[in-house]
Amino acid sequence: MIWPGGSETSDTGRTGAYVSDRWQVASRLTLLPGVRVDFGDGSIPGHESIFATAAVSPRIGAAFDVGADHRTVLRAHVGRYVDPVFAQRVADADSSNWPQLVMARVVGPNQFVELFRSGGQGGYVIDPDIRHSHVDEVIVGAERQIAARVSVQVQWVRRRFRDFMGLVDPGSRYSPVAKADPGPDGVAGTADDGGPLTVYALQGSDGSPWLYTNPAGASRRYDAAQVVVRSAGTRFGQFQASYTWSKSEGNVGNQAGTNAGLGDLGSPGNYNNPNLLINADGRLFYDPTHELKLLGTSHIPLWGGMNVSAVYRYVTGNPWCRLVRVTGLPQGSSRVRVEPRGARRLDATNILDLRIEQALRVPGRGKVSLLLEALNLANFGAATSVTEMSGPNFGWPITWTDPRIARLALRVTF
Repeated sequence: MIWPGGSETSDTGRTGAYVSDRWQVASRLTLLPGVRVDFGDGSIPGHESIFATAAVSPRIGAAFDVGADHRTVLRAHVGRYVDPVFAQRVADADSSNWPQLVMARVVGPNQFVELFRSGGQGGYVIDPDIRHSHVDEVIVGAERQIAARVSVQVQWVRRRFRDFMGLVDPGSRYSPVAKADPGPDGVAGTADDGGPLTVYALQGSDGSPWLYTNPAGASRRYDAAQVVVRSAGTRFGQFQASYTWSKSEGNVGNQAGTNAGLGDLGSPGNYNNPNLLINADGRLFYDPTHELKLLGTSHIPLWGGMNVSAVYRYVTGNPWCRLVRVTGLPQGSSRVRVEPRGARRLDATNILDLRIEQALRVPGRGKVSLLLEALNLANFGAATSVTEMSGPNFGWPITWTDPRIARLALRVTF
């Protein structure tokens, strides 16, 4: 079977094809091999093609029926998946609409020493040998039917994100300098001051444009172990219980935009400023070490039928760390991690959602249902992100779990 990929009509596009087939290798072994090829292409005025990639993504899945009772299945999957074409990065390479940026040190009245010159965020060069960012995934697991309608599944997931694409600054020269850590209160000379910080000061540039390439050392790693218990169609209804232990770490964050080369501490990325790479390796923002989920629904044959559903979720809090804003550098101020990424953690969240649907049949006229939903029934509250920058607001919540929400609805089916 072949599923052709879509293509864009703009100057930046991606086309691809995916080929797969199911092979019954033996009576108990099934293989599902496949391969996808993606072609990325981008152009700007005056340049027909400044971005061109051809990514081959092989993958294969296998399932093995262990016993004659057909109650145990072993499964495995190995595959590669590539990111889409990030059109904005290609568009920003057009320098015709971007003013040139010149940074200089004032040494006297109308006397300047040029430190840095570039076209700003636009006008950079795309590496002709750039490789498309991708993730390699391995999943191995087993599922066992332990009762007539109850099964247990265990699996291990391993993902390695590679060939991130981002901006580097090959023409600038930096030297290490010592700065003082003002401590969590952000005020130097107080009791909570930290030790000296080694940061990097811009010494000059040869004027080379920024380069959109695959920054050396950029990495992200994800590992997880899962246990899932499912029950379907019993006289008590349906339920599922799952527990996941996971670890997300690396020096490239997992927030929105990071795969496109956007930095988690600064734009347009972390790899054009060595200060943004200080203490950059660690636990990432979305790193729920422990996640427990219980969900189920039950049908009660009262008054035309009542369905009661509930979802409970426990999740480890997000990691975070303390930052400081270092000033007095030739290139201006810079945010710096004074702790390893993910050195601190927010409180875990415990959320229970409940839904009740009462159906009332109207003879000859269909069915009327009354729905009641209570989200975050216990009104649990916890911060989901906080201010990481040292200062008077250090550690204060930025986002919070939603409060208890009740919704009542009427549904008519005819």
